[in-house]
Amino acid sequence: MTTIKDIAKKAHVSIGTVDRVIHKRGRVSKETEEKVRFIIEEMKYKPNAFAQNLKRTRVFTFGILTPEPAQDGGYWEIPMAGIEKAGRDFQSYHIRTQAYHFDRYSEASFVEAGKQALADRVDGLVIAPVLPWATERFIRKLPQDLAFVFIDSSIPTVEPLSFIGQDPFQGGVLAASLMKNIIREGMDVAVLRVLPEDYHIDRRAAGFLSHYRDCGIAPVFTISMQGEESPALFTKRFASQIESLPDLEGIFVTDASMHRIVGALQEIRSKRKFRLIGYDLIPRNVRLLREGSIDFLISQKPDLQGYRSIDCLCRHLLFREKVESRIMMPLDILTRENIDYYQ
Repeated sequence: MTTIKDIAKKAHVSIGTVDRVIHKRGRVSKETEEKVRFIIEEMKYKPNAFAQNLKRTRVFTFGILTPEPAQDGGYWEIPMAGIEKAGRDFQSYHIRTQAYHFDRYSEASFVEAGKQALADRVDGLVIAPVLPWATERFIRKLPQDLAFVFIDSSIPTVEPLSFIGQDPFQGGVLAASLMKNIIREGMDVAVLRVLPEDYHIDRRAAGFLSHYRDCGIAPVFTISMQGEESPALFTKRFASQIESLPDLEGIFVTDASMHRIVGALQEIRSKRKFRLIGYDLIPRNVRLLREGSIDFLISQKPDLQGYRSIDCLCRHLLFREKVESRIMMPLDILTRENIDYYQ
């Protein structure tokens, strides 16, 4: 059966654009409308009667369990932007999104956010399981028929409707491959882990270490930092770590904290030249990449993750379509030279 998603893919437009053409609402250029209507006829699309009936009878509420948007350098603002865009694109089906943000360093905060979502009787959940133990306990308490989707990371013992994110192990392998090409022979490298970490961060570090081991290169050092520390204490602890590693030249940061590392290096006025590889296109990281302070950033498209999470819940609950159990994001490498052309 042809779906709106099939039409959007063939027309090279968003699902929201197809929806606006079908329901004759909103602004769509004449050229785009004609193209979409031609494809609708060509593919013999018939509106889903079940979804059409839902439009007239009820509102579906999707709860969003993610950390406070400002945390992790503002990283969580990006998937929220994708979620909000999906909410607008699917508004004709009377869906709404309700955020239940929590402190990523507090299991108690997560528990309270989850309790509120269940008390509000949401129809589906988008969850960022950055607190794996708390998330796993929460999942056990969910009604059996409540659909939930994981974004950003996963938990090996839990099977959501769909996991939308990146292959973290391969992300670590990619970072290691990049690193070995920019480090001088005989110099040391380190994986910097900002604690507490979740499953996908652990797998990134494992991928990096595995690649170096398989290549027969010297052991990789590990630097562990506490994410909730104040900037002053973070800098002091980081300075102590690198002072104990005089031959350290390359640092792979497994999350969005690269801007904190660069800030610490600037604060201690280190004269050593470090090669830096990190994750995530938060504004501060992008600025430092443009300035040449960072060698590479790897993107995991958190905005697309957010968008696809709502798309999955809609397809499962409204359209009764089969949803992919794993939707993998690409491993995009960003440099100073190509960042301005990246969408």
